[in-house]
Amino acid sequence: MTFYDEISKFDNIDFNRMLGETTDVQITRAINKPELQPPDFLALLSPKATGFLEQIAQSAHSVTLRISDAIFFSLSLFIWPITASITASTVVSMRTTTLHGVN
Repeated sequence: MTFYDEISKFDNIDFNRMLGETTDVQITRAINKPELQPPDFLALLSPKATGFLEQIAQSAHSVTLRISDAIFFSLSLFIWPITASITASTVVSMRTTTLHGVN
């Protein structure tokens, strides 16, 4: 499905009405959800959400930390074998050089 197909689903929605009718409960629910849907984003973009900026920022920070932890873990799994290979080849090279009398 293309971006155009996805955005076309929202052609008949009155965004001004939806943003104006957003409740505190909808905003709080969106902040606490692990995965947001389009109506949740609308709740967080509504004028009423300005009173929840600190909570929104804390939630975004929490998500950022989880993502960065996952990236760090994945990167570690990728780099560790490369580092081990370089270390092993360096040790072999040093031993070979030492055996031939070159220091």
